[in-house]
Amino acid sequence: MSVQFGRWNFDGQSVDPDNISRIRTLLSPYAPDAITVCVEGAFCIWHGAFHTTNEARRERPPSISRTGTYLTWTGRLDNREDLTARLVPPRSSNSTDLEIVSSLYEVDGSEALGHFVGDWSLSALQHDEGTLLLAVDFLGIRPLYYFWSERYVAWSSVLEPLVVLAGSTFHLSEDYAAAWLYGFPAADLTPYEEIRSVPPASSVEFTRTTVKVRRYWEFRPQQIRRCRGDAECEAGFRHFFTKAVRCRLRSSGPVVSELSGGMDSSSIVCVADQLLKTDPGLAPRLDTLSYLNDAERDWNERPFVEAVEHFRGMTGYHVDVGGQLDFIPERDPHCFPGTPALGTLPSLPQRQVSKYLVETNLRVILSGLGGDETTGGVPDGSAELADLLVQGRWATFLRQAVAWCLPTRRPLIYMIGGVLSEFPPQSLFRPNLLRSRVPWISKKVERTATKNPAWARLRLKLHGPRPSIQENLYTLDDLRRQIACAAIPVSPPRERRYPFLDRDLLEFLYNTPREQIVRPGRRRSLMRRALSGIVPEVILERRRKAYVSRNHIVSFQALAGEISEWTKNMVCSELGVIDLKAFHRALAGAYRGEDSRLWQISNTLALESWLRDERVRSLFASRTLP
Repeated sequence: MSVQFGRWNFDGQSVDPDNISRIRTLLSPYAPDAITVCVEGAFCIWHGAFHTTNEARRERPPSISRTGTYLTWTGRLDNREDLTARLVPPRSSNSTDLEIVSSLYEVDGSEALGHFVGDWSLSALQHDEGTLLLAVDFLGIRPLYYFWSERYVAWSSVLEPLVVLAGSTFHLSEDYAAAWLYGFPAADLTPYEEIRSVPPASSVEFTRTTVKVRRYWEFRPQQIRRCRGDAECEAGFRHFFTKAVRCRLRSSGPVVSELSGGMDSSSIVCVADQLLKTDPGLAPRLDTLSYLNDAERDWNERPFVEAVEHFRGMTGYHVDVGGQLDFIPERDPHCFPGTPALGTLPSLPQRQVSKYLVETNLRVILSGLGGDETTGGVPDGSAELADLLVQGRWATFLRQAVAWCLPTRRPLIYMIGGVLSEFPPQSLFRPNLLRSRVPWISKKVERTATKNPAWARLRLKLHGPRPSIQENLYTLDDLRRQIACAAIPVSPPRERRYPFLDRDLLEFLYNTPREQIVRPGRRRSLMRRALSGIVPEVILERRRKAYVSRNHIVSFQALAGEISEWTKNMVCSELGVIDLKAFHRALAGAYRGEDSRLWQISNTLALESWLRDERVRSLFASRTLP
């Protein structure tokens, strides 16, 4: 993905020329195609190009409006046709995304943000009026980080320039550290207390003295018409899912889709193949990339991958991931460790994939992330039953509760009790799930991090959106945190796209009656019915994919001696983030083959490795690191 960087000095002083040359060095790994610079006295704006569409090759950000707004855009605009029709006079269909966005922003200002559908971020600096606006898409796929002080504000798509050029020390964010141990930090957090990220579906507006965060888009159930009947729902799913895949196929070069053999990735590949047959101009070709481990007895995906490959008449690239895993990340001296997810040496499978992408000139990767969470992958009727409960449909509630008890083999009283337990006030329960998931978290950090949404328990409300929609939005926030936590790949650069997280598709799914999405004994019912004949039957009818890999626990046990020695003394403990004795007890359990907390243990080791890096230690104030 393309990147941007900007700095605006509030005192009017010119930007330091030495910093300008250093910015080029920091951004160049992400920008193999071009770097453009705009320097205007007290502010500078950089754009590093990574072209993935034909239109992007003609863009030269920033766009400068007649009113003096410097607008920089990085992203992919999916509703180009709809937006060009709003402009007076209408724009040409050959217009770049930047031209369309700039024209709408000049007319509507920040009110235009909610109309931009796709993966994007933008900055709009109006120097004469003394305002800067930063905004990202509704998922936060294209991040924008910012550092604001009394002297200046700086913003960037990647953390390196903000950290390296700040000229000051930072403080470790305890909220971020605690959430990292738990799973995924809140989308607006970074490891640095002084640096934040623009929240998804939000804008941040700066003046010389103020910072205001505003939500520009909210999911509104009443805006979408609910479909009636099976046939209409199935047609609606095919329409929106095909549209989501089509938007993400738009590429000036070949596209590769991850193919795991599951329903999500297989559906993307099969629908993409159909689209390319009718509209080959979307992308030159579609390849597939599969990660396989034949040694896993309960996780052999090869037969399903080969079934899709046979169906499309093309074999993809296979990567063997059956080797031993390394739970102590080794730091790359040539890669800046901006977060615990950055700056590690790539594994052998990662190096193989990087070589494959370079040799085949692949820049765009389609991912099935979010499919399981949004299309009813969990065979649980609690959301449907909660909807019936708040609607007062008691007879239907009891009938469906019995229907759900049969395939799940749960007593009726447990099924009903489980639904009712989702409604009591939050105050009746523990404030968060942090201690139960990470028993070695320190009491100090647990006390200060209780309000972090990363581990807030969902409590359904009787009023407002249907309970199923409340649950969907809760899951969507989890996905946003997961995306925000992912490192931007740089060796080589690549752009990940997520068809199942298309905004229009999610609005359709969230407004579809829950009994259409999933049915008793039939998870992902709507998706299976809608894609029948498009996706091989063996994929649609396969049992739920296994998510537990024995290789993880075997690798961990093989490294027991090395891990024990490495964790005798830990920076995480000296900082007061973890209780070392409790962590050692968790390690002992993992050595015995217990894998229930292996994910959190792995995250703890990654955080520890990051904090031990001398480049990281030099960034933090001496009183925050030992």
